[in-house]
Amino acid sequence: SDAASDAGDVIYAQARWLIWGLIGVALVVVAACAWGLGSMIRVPLQRLLKQAEMVADGNLGASMNMNHYNHDEIGDLARSFQRMQQNLRQLVQEVSTAVEQVSSAAEEVSSISAQSAQGQQRQQGEIGYLATAMNEMSSTVNEVARNTTQAASAARKASEEAELGGEIVRST
Repeated sequence: SDAASDAGDVIYAQARWLIWGLIGVALVVVAACAWGLGSMIRVPLQRLLKQAEMVADGNLGASMNMNHYNHDEIGDLARSFQRMQQNLRQLVQEVSTAVEQVSSAAEEVSSISAQSAQGQQRQQGEIGYLATAMNEMSSTVNEVARNTTQAASAARKASEEAELGGEIVRST
């Protein structure tokens, strides 16, 4: 019975070492799996973070290599980020084009405004010349009317004197 007890103790000790060994191996396997899973998550997230930093710095043209991403949630996030980046780039291009068009239209309006101001100044000058000419014509008309009145008076007076002279000649 002592031999059986000793044999049982030996088997128990071996089993205990075997269990501790299996626990140790299991811990190593679990640690390796945890490290591998961590890398599978950490590496794509670091790449995505680097891309986000480039976009935040204004580099909307930086391309993403989608081969680095699996078809999982992180890959879906990366594809969505890539679409967002492309949409932002397109939006910036459209805004830039619109700004150029507005700038061009503003220059055209400014040019038209300058031409209009020049035309208005020219018209004001011509109106001034026209007013001066009208005043001169009015003065000339008044002078002609005065001269005509004087000529009519002189003609009447000459006619009266001629009649008077005709009567004197007839009476003699």
